[in-house]
Amino acid sequence: MDERPRFVEDMTDEEIWKLKQNSRGVNDDTDGPIIDIIALQKEHGMERDDGKMEMYEYNRLVTGLPQHQIEDMLLQRMQKEGGEKDPSTNSARDTTTELKGELAMTMGLQLRRAYVNSIAVLDNGTLISGLDDGHVQFWRRGEMVKDARHTGTTLASMTVGSITSEEEGDRVYLAACFRITRQTDPNQFRLPPQNESERRRREAAEMQEQMIQNQLLDVTRQVKVWMYDASESNNGRVAFREELVLPNATNAVERTPSTTKVANLAGDLVCGDEAGLQIFDATRNRRFQRKMALQFQYLCDIDCMEPLHGNYLAVSVSRKSTEEISVPSSAVRLQMPTSRGVYIVDTSGATVRAVLDGHRDRVTCIRPLPDGRLLTAGGKFDATVQLWNSETLTKVTKRDEDDEIKILSESKQMKKPGYVFDLIVLPDSNGSAVFAIAAARYNTINILI
Repeated sequence: MDERPRFVEDMTDEEIWKLKQNSRGVNDDTDGPIIDIIALQKEHGMERDDGKMEMYEYNRLVTGLPQHQIEDMLLQRMQKEGGEKDPSTNSARDTTTELKGELAMTMGLQLRRAYVNSIAVLDNGTLISGLDDGHVQFWRRGEMVKDARHTGTTLASMTVGSITSEEEGDRVYLAACFRITRQTDPNQFRLPPQNESERRRREAAEMQEQMIQNQLLDVTRQVKVWMYDASESNNGRVAFREELVLPNATNAVERTPSTTKVANLAGDLVCGDEAGLQIFDATRNRRFQRKMALQFQYLCDIDCMEPLHGNYLAVSVSRKSTEEISVPSSAVRLQMPTSRGVYIVDTSGATVRAVLDGHRDRVTCIRPLPDGRLLTAGGKFDATVQLWNSETLTKVTKRDEDDEIKILSESKQMKKPGYVFDLIVLPDSNGSAVFAIAAARYNTINILI
């Protein structure tokens, strides 16, 4: 047997990579990586060992830590530290899902004029970001794979859900509502017409501008749903079918208010506007029909909402007026004991169970974590991300005879990422409990592990 030393200069790139993998205790005979977060990590193989020691530029849109360092940090989170005690339970802390809170990757142009106002994750692990200039970007393996644009409007909110049917199998849907980005030119009709011909042209231009604004306003009152075949979702195929959901006005206002937020609650589609919440379920022919309307005591802004376990929904509410609004017979009134906060709504009982009041400004984002805890992000006058423990949420959602709405303020402030517009969980595609957090921060996406 030849045991002479081999020099790096005499080895191939593949041999060097295998040697480094063995030195780190990674078995090359395995079918794939132990942890694989699609948006964050490269394909299993040589691409993960990039030979870097600190954060560097992957490409013109992505900057991040070396892949081997990211993988090592994720693997460390799978270990249990039996000596560390959890003060809430006085038992050994399981660090499987403990976030380190370290920045691993930044996606997007930092000097871009558009902000990222919404992010979501498909079942195949693809990260989707919606910018306020109408662009929708798709991210996989540390790079942007697609950039689409909607003119005149941009995403205000989007959610991913699934519908199960014995006849047709599973269908994954992506639902989105929009807001207007097109601005009218204030100087377009500044000069008065000088003759009859100019007067007619101006009248026609004004009518056309009004028609465009009305069409865009109609778009903001709708929710667009794209239906996907779940069997094809791993390949990121095009939409199976498109559908428009048209929420109806539930308050005393004659016009139908614009839908500002959407969420998926156990397969049902929840739409939020200034009056309250409307819940739609899918019929046998896969069409959404309204089954419940919940109206808040006052007109309010719904800044964000996210489903919790069961039929519980966390809704960030900011009161817009001090006068109560009338509630039609088709809706159920929800009490508002505070002017703002995260309302824990029991949709099955049509009641508010508690209010999370831990921010100095309105809450712009809510994100439930796989370990049962909850992240909430405050507005620009607060600029913090608060962590709510699972024990607090369990007590809130536990049914008892006390109908009083609980006001809670005990939370832990996270060091990063600060002021954000949206948060999303990036799961491990291999099914472990380890996850990462993607945060929409101004014009970029920050991924924390």
